[in-house]
Amino acid sequence: MIYDSRRIVPDPKKNHLHRIIFLVTVLCLFLFGGAYCFTKLEEWTYLESIYFCFVTLSTVGFGDYLPASASSRIFCIVYMISGLGVCASLIATLTGLVSETQNSLSLLLKQPLDRLQEDCCNPRGKGDEREKDERQSFNPRGILYEYT
Repeated sequence: MIYDSRRIVPDPKKNHLHRIIFLVTVLCLFLFGGAYCFTKLEEWTYLESIYFCFVTLSTVGFGDYLPASASSRIFCIVYMISGLGVCASLIATLTGLVSETQNSLSLLLKQPLDRLQEDCCNPRGKGDEREKDERQSFNPRGILYEYT
């Protein structure tokens, strides 16, 4: 949790982590639960059913295993629509986490680079401002410290 002066703000990375754990759990339930259902609906072993469920949800679709009965085809349609929704949600959550990490990393790297550019490109005859700049340094988290 991040504490603001007015309210408690949830940490977005923890929110992503909980969501990822939830979606991976649901995806595993889809894989193993769907495989169990296909072993009952078709004459496949459990391993063949897991293979079919993985190939179906990963949208590869080799075509070597196909549901034969009408009931397994109806179940497969519902299974694909709901399972692909879970996969898409997981991918969207991972994409958001990567994007936030990239933004925070770029901000973290931007501060020392800006300072380096100022030191390189500014003339030295600035007097008090230059002395103050020499007493300040950034730590890796980007917090400004002033040394006296």
